[in-house]
Amino acid sequence: YKILHNYDLALEYYNKVLGIKLCILGENNIETADSYNDIGEIHQIQGKYDLALEFYNKVLVIQQKILGKNDIDTLSTFETISLIKQKMNQSV
Repeated sequence: YKILHNYDLALEYYNKVLGIKLCILGENNIETADSYNDIGEIHQIQGKYDLALEFYNKVLVIQQKILGKNDIDTLSTFETISLIKQKMNQSV
């Protein structure tokens, strides 16, 4: 649905997947972080930067715990957060 630009439906299914992962895998799992990332990405695409940051920050916390602060994925998430914050500051 993301590819089809049906972001509301994409969010609906991403949230369902997140709920399943939280029940089965728990909060501190890299697969759970992937779901948070998917949801953050949709919010970012929609320009809902506050919501995107909320989810990307959850991703970052999990990645730092599991992968470490210097892992390429952790650094990529940190960069995404920084870019969103820049966009938010530019639009003010």
